[in-house]
Amino acid sequence: NGDGINDNWQVFAASGIQINYLEVKIFDRWGNMMKEFYNINDGWNGDFRSEAMNPGVYVYYIIARVVSCGQEIELFKEGDITIVK
Repeated sequence: NGDGINDNWQVFAASGIQINYLEVKIFDRWGNMMKEFYNINDGWNGDFRSEAMNPGVYVYYIIARVVSCGQEIELFKEGDITIVK
């Protein structure tokens, strides 16, 4: 709603974790990709093609290669984002 509180969904890395590769994809319930980004500084504001999405549940998939304790590890995470207005 533009009030500066929870207006953007973003991926964060723990302190000291180096990210060598990041891929984030967000889909609606029909499988349409709403957003795709590869930079930790990017995020999703709930828009698709400059239009605010309807309230609902959206699924995300994250693939990341991180360096922790000197070793590169590939991580996969999935979950959901709920838009409430």
